[in-house]
Amino acid sequence: MALWKQKEDWTYEYFDLDEDVSTFIGAESFVELWNTKRGNRRVPRWSDYDWDDLFPWWGSLVVSDVFWEPYDYRYRLYGTNVVNKIGIMFSTAFQAFV
Repeated sequence: MALWKQKEDWTYEYFDLDEDVSTFIGAESFVELWNTKRGNRRVPRWSDYDWDDLFPWWGSLVVSDVFWEPYDYRYRLYGTNVVNKIGIMFSTAFQAFV
């Protein structure tokens, strides 16, 4: 684990791909699923998942599409637990228009 950034009360960290699953207390089963789906790639494809695979974590997930030219992004999934934590609900609209 390494510190990436700190802002106000938030700390952003990043982890090596081979980080031990026990590092992610409370999310071990999600990390195991992630690692299984990604195989030898850096990240899994959205199409690697069945909707039911993610059922236990729906409320805690944020999934977005990133577009590079022009740069923008759109949320596919924005969990209610995330909304409750940060107090903001982002729509599925492109963020340049929000």
